[in-house]
Amino acid sequence: MNILRMTSPNKLPIVVVIGATGCGKSKLAIELAKIFNGEVISADSMQVYKGLDIITNKVTKEEQQGIPHHLLDFVNPFKRFMITDFSNLALPLIDNIIQRKKLPIIVGGTNYYIESLLWKVLVPKEVVDTSFCGSSQEANNNINSNSTFEKNNSNLSNNNLPEDKISDIQNVKKIFQVPIDFDTLDNISSQELHDMLRIIDPKMANTLHPNDRRKIIRSLQIYQQKGVTHSQLLEEQKTESGSSCYGGPLRFKNTCILFIQCKQNALNERLDSRVDDMIKTGLIEEIQGFYKDYRNYTTSNNILPDYTYGIFQSIGFKEFHKYLMLPDDEKETEAGKKLFAEGLFMMKLVTKRYSRKQLKWIRNRFLKQERNAPPVYGLDATNLSQWKEKVLDPATVVVDALLKEHRPSIESLPIIQTQANIKQLFFCDLCQKSIVGTMVWEKHLKSRKHAKMKKRVATEQQK
Repeated sequence: MNILRMTSPNKLPIVVVIGATGCGKSKLAIELAKIFNGEVISADSMQVYKGLDIITNKVTKEEQQGIPHHLLDFVNPFKRFMITDFSNLALPLIDNIIQRKKLPIIVGGTNYYIESLLWKVLVPKEVVDTSFCGSSQEANNNINSNSTFEKNNSNLSNNNLPEDKISDIQNVKKIFQVPIDFDTLDNISSQELHDMLRIIDPKMANTLHPNDRRKIIRSLQIYQQKGVTHSQLLEEQKTESGSSCYGGPLRFKNTCILFIQCKQNALNERLDSRVDDMIKTGLIEEIQGFYKDYRNYTTSNNILPDYTYGIFQSIGFKEFHKYLMLPDDEKETEAGKKLFAEGLFMMKLVTKRYSRKQLKWIRNRFLKQERNAPPVYGLDATNLSQWKEKVLDPATVVVDALLKEHRPSIESLPIIQTQANIKQLFFCDLCQKSIVGTMVWEKHLKSRKHAKMKKRVATEQQK
């Protein structure tokens, strides 16, 4: 009996699989899709790019086992792909999958992308074809030369800003009331953009770090596209039921989150082995080939290379950059081998550091009391030999219960009780440091570094 066929589309659950890199998220998503007639939506900001399968650790066609995968391997890697582009494509996909009475399984990767789907957070809509409801290949066809990926509008370049661009309120507001390609802001510092935001939306600027370029630009985009400030729209959102300090209410009524957990020591060993395997299967050759293609692209288009955005954020590019920039005849020298060893060490270190960062994000954003979140079910993948008993079987129990509109026999993880951390921008004159958040600010004031600086200033004043 197919439970999905008997379930109303409005009551079909949304299943989300989260966890640190290397814990087995894709494996579980595919297994659940086979059991419950589901389709997988990838929520990984690096796996959207075409090619570069090794460095982004994409699931192969064989590993997909015939399960439809969406938003995977379809964006030109020379272009930028933003969270807006992702949500504008993913949300219609989810609706389409549900209407076909299949189970949407979101797996990632990039937890910020997942948030944009589960909550009605304020993400500005770009010019993207949101009618896409098919395969990743169809998505690629729909992202054409008229989309945000291909635009080259220079309405806001460093050359046509007014001289007094920061202090003149009217000029700043006028600039951001016209269509802007935000990819042309590279020559404007994050501090300058933050100063502009402070003029347009001081309340929002007071919650953002001056170096948080992505969020600053996002707020400026909202002002440009909506005609009102980001802070004003957030206030309107908070009037909706279920809203929180993070934004709007839950988008879907019947959602569960499957959180694959793994003891850090076991995960570290797994990640080290994965990096070694990536090297063996051609990681260096893949990066070298891409560097060559990228240099040809930048040269033919008369633009300066920029290794700070898009696919270059994948772990591996930065870590092996010095080694890859060596002439071929120097790579086998002692100096070349040393740079390779350093790159390998750093890639393993950064990968493990990234896994801890992902887990911190999950705890802070999915498990804390500040937010109305779907139930989160913990699955223990520390011992892979017990995968079926500890991961697949309990996940199946949870999804099956939700499909039958029953309460799962497995308890969800408890909500973490925390002290409220109010988003507010502080500046320490002693340390010359910007800090966001009341808890972080209080921690800084009690830190040894601040005390040391305070003592130094007092000593200098006594002289």
